Amino acid sequence: MLNRVPLRLDRCLVRGLNRLEAHALPRFGSDHRPISVSLRLGA
Repeated sequence: MLNRVPLRLDRCLVRGLNRLEAHALPRFGSDHRPISVSLRLGA
């Protein structure tokens, strides 16, 4: 099973998951700023 799924996102809306950490990444040719989010299955 994969621990990480690399997607270029500028927002993350989820249910049933808890955020462990999140931060913004540098812009690359877009007006949107991608994010990195680590999630865990919620209790």
